[in-house]
Amino acid sequence: MKIIKLIILFILLISFFSCKNKNRVEKVEINEFIVEKKFENDTIISSRSINKRDNVLEYDFNYNKKGIITKVIEYYKNGKVKTISTLDKEPYFYLDKGYYPNGKLEHEGSVSYINQKKYRIGWWIFYNNNGTVNSMIEFDNDEKGNEWIVQKKDVKAEKQNLSTDTVKLFNPQ
Repeated sequence: MKIIKLIILFILLISFFSCKNKNRVEKVEINEFIVEKKFENDTIISSRSINKRDNVLEYDFNYNKKGIITKVIEYYKNGKVKTISTLDKEPYFYLDKGYYPNGKLEHEGSVSYINQKKYRIGWWIFYNNNGTVNSMIEFDNDEKGNEWIVQKKDVKAEKQNLSTDTVKLFNPQ
């Protein structure tokens, strides 16, 4: 009888430890944010950063199976999208699109994240708040926190009638 009780106890302990919740949501406080991390099979798949002061969502993150951020959405305080950064090339090159509060495209270009800071790189297109192209600027950085303009091309949008449909970025691999 004692052996049977030990076997049952052993089975219960194994069941208890193997049933640990692999799919879960964890909340942690980091500086001025409450961060909600969502896990599936013990792997982070997304997180949300909510400003503690205003209780407003500021960032949404999506991750791949390796834990690399694949998409970042930043929000204005009113809930509208401010920027969307999408992974272009691992581990830290992203395509970045920024929006005016009215929802129109403000800029688009490539960024590299170095020490959790965003640096512009390559050609960027900047738009007026009516959707027409304002300028194209080429950026570079030294991966040490310094960013600079390589060249700039102003666009007379009223003469050329360029918009997001006619100007696309080229991102060499």
